[in-house]
Amino acid sequence: MVIAIAILAGCEKTPCENLRVHADSCDTPASRYVPDTQSSCTLSREKYGPERFDLFADCVIDSSCDTLNAVQQCRETHLPDTAASPCERFTLWGVGCGMQPTTEGPDCGGFANSLTAPAFEKWVDCVTEEGCPTQNDQRYLTCIAEVFPKPVETRLNTCNKIKRWADTCGPLAPEDSPIGFNLVNCLGQGQVVTDASFADYADCLLAMIDAGRCSSNTDRVLCAVSLEVIPLSEERESKCTEVISLGEACPGAVTGNSVSGCAQLFSRFTDASFAEYVACVEKVGQNCNESADFTTCLPLLRFTP
Repeated sequence: MVIAIAILAGCEKTPCENLRVHADSCDTPASRYVPDTQSSCTLSREKYGPERFDLFADCVIDSSCDTLNAVQQCRETHLPDTAASPCERFTLWGVGCGMQPTTEGPDCGGFANSLTAPAFEKWVDCVTEEGCPTQNDQRYLTCIAEVFPKPVETRLNTCNKIKRWADTCGPLAPEDSPIGFNLVNCLGQGQVVTDASFADYADCLLAMIDAGRCSSNTDRVLCAVSLEVIPLSEERESKCTEVISLGEACPGAVTGNSVSGCAQLFSRFTDASFAEYVACVEKVGQNCNESADFTTCLPLLRFTP
């Protein structure tokens, strides 16, 4: 009897495993394998505590696949303190849907790198609104189109091509040079290079599929050589240097953390509106304390027509 109990205990699934089983039953796309110690679900369980997290997990697992807002309702009921953070909402949505979102760190694993805070929050609201994704779900693309202005369509089409390449060539790539895809990072890359060279780059990658050369690192490098970085004006470089210094003196402002990161982050905004943003950051940071609210500066940014 003792042996039987021990065997049964050993077979008992963790809350994270049960969330994956529930997601499978609801036809949610399969998640990539992630070691348990790196699992977003495991990390979330440690962050919020097993008692609170397990109530959230049980709530999701007991819900019907037809209840589109089940994850949101369970999060609001058992982890209500996460409501103010779009990154936490996005992470728990992914975890509740049995996925493994790479969302560690202050930039939410890179998802927030290429968006201002209000735009990222709007994107998270859009992505999570219709419940868990299904096979061939296009919400990541359609939600980006809603958040960004019309000029993003060219880069969005290019990123669609790069995703096709990543999906096809990823499993065939060498282990020491893996191929992954992150839509937001892809759009961020497209911000700092010319649209024409970005399109050529995507077409070059797709040609690797046709030529049966998915495993060729040389071909990947040759494709990347075609990218033409948009020159950074002296004025923009000066303003980037200034806003980074301001951010270091009084943390909290969106800066890009480096001149190149700043150039990428603010490349699609007009020079005049970026200058207004920097001036606003400087003013708010004059009385630097915990209540300094730099988000009031973000609405000053205006996209280049």
